[in-house]
Amino acid sequence: MSIDPVSTFTVGRFTVEIIPDHDAESPSEWADKDGAFLVADARRYFTPENPLNIRPDDVTGEDGDESSYAADYWLFPLFAYIHSGIALSLGAFGCRWDSGQIGYVLVKRGADWDTEAAAHAAAESVVAEWNQYLSGDVYGYRVLDTDGDDVDSCWGFYGEDAAREEGRAAAGHHETLACKVDHGRELFDPILFGA
Repeated sequence: MSIDPVSTFTVGRFTVEIIPDHDAESPSEWADKDGAFLVADARRYFTPENPLNIRPDDVTGEDGDESSYAADYWLFPLFAYIHSGIALSLGAFGCRWDSGQIGYVLVKRGADWDTEAAAHAAAESVVAEWNQYLSGDVYGYRVLDTDGDDVDSCWGFYGEDAAREEGRAAAGHHETLACKVDHGRELFDPILFGA
């Protein structure tokens, strides 16, 4: 099944197509216990894996007090709004029927996040990545030659702008190589390829 591009542009003689990535890697795939990650459970809608392999109930003690995780991680409550999709936030959404707390964002205490403000910014970044993933805001690019053949492609860019930027750079690289061939220069350029 072919997926229609969301945008198309040219760089020299090459066409770049920006295409939604429906097989995008989940942010859980690169979550690291020494970084920032979600511990959440929205049952059948959304239950990401996490590097500690814990559940939201593990983050708080039996009586709702913070657990031992608070010594090693900054803990930020995670809320979800689930209605024709899923949106995440570090603050409550205010809809008592379709939203509520589903877990936490844990951010490792240490040199990278030594203040609550720095840790909160990291948590916001994790939530933003997850919102892009959950809303389908992940793309790839294809670079096509004048015959319509693929000469390059790459996938997994969060945000259309990132895919456009990388697609433009890849097409520019191929245009540079094509110009060298057109002008009789050797295709293998030791300076360009670091040989």
